[in-house]
Amino acid sequence: MSSEKVGCTGGLQILLSMLALLLAAWLWIPNDFNFGRFSTYINKYIRQSPTQVWGSAILLPPSTQRNGEREILLLHSQVTASPVTEVIKKVYQTPDDGLLPILLTHKKAAQYEIAWQEPLRYANVHQLAGLRVAGSADALFIIADRKLQSIRRTDGSQVWELNLSQSIDPACTQCFTLERETLFVLTQDGALKAFNINTGQVQWQQQIQHTPAAKQGFELVKNTLAFQDIREGKTTVFFHYIGDGSLARAITPALPKGKAATLYQWLFDPFKDFVYLIDSQDEIQEISCWRIIGTKQQWEAKLPAKSRVRTFHRYTSVLAAVVQERFLYVGVEMEGRHALLRFNARNGQMMQLAESDTYGLVPLQEVSGMLLVKARHLQNDSYGQLWCLNVQNGQRIWNYALDANNYVRANAPISEQPEGLKWSFQSVGGFLYVLQEGPEKGQVKLQKLDWRSGQALNTYTGMISSNEQQKEWLGVLWLPDRVLITFQRLYSLELEGGKWEASWP
Repeated sequence: MSSEKVGCTGGLQILLSMLALLLAAWLWIPNDFNFGRFSTYINKYIRQSPTQVWGSAILLPPSTQRNGEREILLLHSQVTASPVTEVIKKVYQTPDDGLLPILLTHKKAAQYEIAWQEPLRYANVHQLAGLRVAGSADALFIIADRKLQSIRRTDGSQVWELNLSQSIDPACTQCFTLERETLFVLTQDGALKAFNINTGQVQWQQQIQHTPAAKQGFELVKNTLAFQDIREGKTTVFFHYIGDGSLARAITPALPKGKAATLYQWLFDPFKDFVYLIDSQDEIQEISCWRIIGTKQQWEAKLPAKSRVRTFHRYTSVLAAVVQERFLYVGVEMEGRHALLRFNARNGQMMQLAESDTYGLVPLQEVSGMLLVKARHLQNDSYGQLWCLNVQNGQRIWNYALDANNYVRANAPISEQPEGLKWSFQSVGGFLYVLQEGPEKGQVKLQKLDWRSGQALNTYTGMISSNEQQKEWLGVLWLPDRVLITFQRLYSLELEGGKWEASWP
């Protein structure tokens, strides 16, 4: 815009003329019109409208175009109606809160600047929970509703777009990923497809016959893609080569006589050498360990009678279990009692590390012989603690009271963000950083704990701007030196020093 001063009357006439042109364009633009240049024109005015950031900021891999600068992707939506946003809704057929991907480049410290922003077209606002994003050095790949599209990281322009048979299940966290030059997509109808990232062409595909398995997703296991399916009355874990889709190996556990096949809950060790299958359909649950190369069963163990494996919280199906190099930790519920079990990862020997009538126990992370456990109060849903246990004998080394009780994994999909006060954590060196929503709406508290003693070494707080409408966070991104938190705007809190500031806009 010109820096010369324009009189009040002349400025009003110019504004009215622009609005008239935009409204006229809304009426006559045909459905098949190419909106590339038109969207660039509109985007100049979008920046002047109030926005709502949506979901977690997404850290992208280094770009080939910007000399290794840190880049993050945000999705934001318009929260007010105006002639400009009405034109966008007409042109792009978006609902009131149409999403706009924005690529932000790191400027300095916590500050970011817009590299570009382009409207994202989708048909059904209710399918946004299934929205997923992946990024390469040159492009971004976005699934929204039943559309998969590739856009350039340089300017946000579209490279290709295609329609999927169905959308991704909103509850699935392992249904869309990028590996090397291939995109892997699993939709709700069980269609598993591998797409070339440059052309969008299907390289190979598999059809999962038992469609509930599409909610469970797949797992990248070295040079193969693993998924479960029920075929001919048997549950099998298939491993297909990611290059051409050919079958590499399969694991089919034997079923007791008269038992119907069901899907397993599964976990992989950090090195992807073993897979742990949890049979949770009977009163007596079993865990079996299989070596992936050779498909040989290593051991099998039964859980205590009438027990079931817990999940992280009632909003997600993520198992309350973690696998480290030496041990598998499982949180179970047994007729009102809750226990934390430790299995030797190589021979299946079981030991009960902790038990509680008051708390549900969820293992989170092991560090140097210490296990971090989330203890959720069974009667008071808003109260919880962090326990640090000795992994050898279960002795509690320290406990830490949480103000918030709903754990949010970093970069969790929006469908997995629980209601109520949220918290998250990150382990850096010998320190544990715990981030919580404070008792006041829009307040954030970050504490730095000593891993061995649980002592709070530093406490930092921040408060969002008083005029913001979104008072609970919608996403968390941990970076090496700070944590980025999504409210109506994107905020930054330094891990050392505790500097709090709005990063964008």
